[in-house]
Amino acid sequence: MKARIESLRVVRFVAASLVIALHSWQAADGDVAPRPLAAPGPMGVDPFFVLSGYIMATVAARSTAGEFLARRAIRVLAPAAPETLVLMVLCWGVALVVYRGVEQPLLQRLRRPRAAPAAAAAGG
Repeated sequence: MKARIESLRVVRFVAASLVIALHSWQAADGDVAPRPLAAPGPMGVDPFFVLSGYIMATVAARSTAGEFLARRAIRVLAPAAPETLVLMVLCWGVALVVYRGVEQPLLQRLRRPRAAPAAAAAGG
């Protein structure tokens, strides 16, 4: 069964590659890139999703729902965790710098009393 899943993953890879080629060529402007290589791109969408669903269902059938979800979470979230942490720290730092620079002028504008509309019209 494992060899069968691996061969389906190869077909899924080819389908995904077709779609990636299409999007790459579109992003690079179709006139610049060799369009014939990207033409079969849309044909890769349906096989990719069908094969992905089949592979996920086959793999999920071997374990309980909790075990499957735990394995998927580790596989998907673990590689993203360091980048997410770095991005959170950078965003926090940028927010501190921006907030400190904007805080006083913004608060002064909010606290400044506005002139009454009648007084403004009489003065002009």
